[in-house]
Amino acid sequence: MFGAGQYGDAAVSFESVRRAALAAREDDLAARATGNLGACQFAIHQYQPALRTFLEAHRVAGQAGDASYAAVLDVNIASLYSEMGELEAAAQWIEGALERVSGKDRRDHLPKLLIQLATVRARQDRMPEADRLFRQGTDAADRAGDLEMYALGWNRLGEEFLKHGDLAQAEAPLLEAYRVRKLHRLALDSSYRNLGRLRLAQGDLASASALLDRAVELAAHPGGPIPSWDVYHFRGRVRLAQGRLQIGRAHV
Repeated sequence: MFGAGQYGDAAVSFESVRRAALAAREDDLAARATGNLGACQFAIHQYQPALRTFLEAHRVAGQAGDASYAAVLDVNIASLYSEMGELEAAAQWIEGALERVSGKDRRDHLPKLLIQLATVRARQDRMPEADRLFRQGTDAADRAGDLEMYALGWNRLGEEFLKHGDLAQAEAPLLEAYRVRKLHRLALDSSYRNLGRLRLAQGDLASASALLDRAVELAAHPGGPIPSWDVYHFRGRVRLAQGRLQIGRAHV
């Protein structure tokens, strides 16, 4: 249900599991059901309820001695704070997780934590620190053989340089992310979008148009990772720059 976007129905089911697990004193299951309930609230932008739910899940996971799931919740709580614009709070949660995780949990979560912290620092306009953290995160992902996270790290680094108007620095990371995703048949939605944005900023309207047309095609698929409005917006900017202002099916 969650995967299908039926967040209300999923929340009802997770709440039922949470109550049953607490009654049975199955704290590990209760923590995971509670965390998933928080994810449902997060998905429908109920940020304050989601924060309370995630914190409760974190408490129960600690009580159950489930350090691995507690690390997952650290990431979720940091993502929530970031979405709320509380960037320093997000950074503190990630840094706390980096201090706490060890062993296999550290190997599993280190790339994502570093890349998430890098994203926060970039949004705080701390690009030198963000650049260093992104590269540490992609190195950790490479060592772990995590191609998805490796590509994500490079894509986000390029995207943050792009947001800061540093086109020269943005290109190599975006192309590396595209190369790995194309080679290993990973999702290319955000690579097409970001490369299209880069070509638009560079004044290469033909390439920007082709890349963003492809991003629109992929965003139209159910469950696409980036919102359709975002890629339509950037494709619209290309059409505007090309002087293609007429309204019609060919230009939707």
